[in-house]
Amino acid sequence: MTEFDGVISTSNVTRNVSARVLYGPSVPTITYTIPTNSDALWNALHDPIKVIVGSTIILMCSVDSVPNSTYTWDTGHKGRILTIVNVTRTTNTRHNCMAKNVMDTSFKGNVIGSNNSFANLDILCKYKFACEF
Repeated sequence: MTEFDGVISTSNVTRNVSARVLYGPSVPTITYTIPTNSDALWNALHDPIKVIVGSTIILMCSVDSVPNSTYTWDTGHKGRILTIVNVTRTTNTRHNCMAKNVMDTSFKGNVIGSNNSFANLDILCKYKFACEF
């Protein structure tokens, strides 16, 4: 209710307000496929991924975040997909994926969110003599 020049009037004002909810990355989920076996995707939870020497494995990292995250692997590779070609007995057996996003907030400026997860490889020999040094 307002009064202007002795006249009382009432009016309703409606304003639309929108908000974008920002949040850092969840714990990354790492899935994998070994193309020679199938096109199936498997979730790399806690058990080691069994890979035969000479195989190729594709690791995929994904998270839920707003804004979208960028991905970096401990090998220095940037991107959500890491392809390891021609696995050998000396191939790194632990692969860590870090997801990071930068949230531009009104109250704190830029806030960085990050989270990481890893997959372990168990490298197997197809034939005993193929893996002897």
